[in-house]
Amino acid sequence: MQHLVVTGPRMPAAMRAEVEAAAGPATKVTAKVSDGLAYVVGAEAAITMGGYNTIAETLSTDTPALVVPRTLPRAEQLIRARGLARAGALDMLDPAEATPEAIGEWLAAAAATGKKAERQTAARAALDLAGLDHVVELAQTLAWRTDRAERTTRPPRRDATAVRGRPAAAALAAPVVMAAAAGATALEPISGVVNAAG
Repeated sequence: MQHLVVTGPRMPAAMRAEVEAAAGPATKVTAKVSDGLAYVVGAEAAITMGGYNTIAETLSTDTPALVVPRTLPRAEQLIRARGLARAGALDMLDPAEATPEAIGEWLAAAAATGKKAERQTAARAALDLAGLDHVVELAQTLAWRTDRAERTTRPPRRDATAVRGRPAAAALAAPVVMAAAAGATALEPISGVVNAAG
């Protein structure tokens, strides 16, 4: 089995050298690839971080995926990975538990049988990915909750072009996208920006 480790172009050279030194003869280490999606599609399994684009591309494949999300400086990758893991669309490993043994066990299990791929592919197919169709409804729900909580402490807003003291355009660009994970009892925020300009 061949392995490809893409460190990302921002990894300091000294850290990349450590990764290269730890890599075995069947492992290629590189800073970047020209078409990451093509590599994920062609892989038996993928182990990734939880960035928005990486997850979106991974969900478009039937490659089993283990996500080890970054937890600092923000929790957005962790929130995204937890929700998708709960839905069965991928597996998640907390970075504090990401040992070579844990990752190796997951990789061996993913490559040994097609069960992880089958389970994750079925769960991915069941995801509601039409988030744009729900943005207005979710934003109204969020605004209603905020307005209701503030009603007792603040007078109603008179200026319809401003939200919380910001111009309407800035309010539209505020992170208001929410996602309900399958089986979740509450909406969980996912870092995202609604861009009214398209």
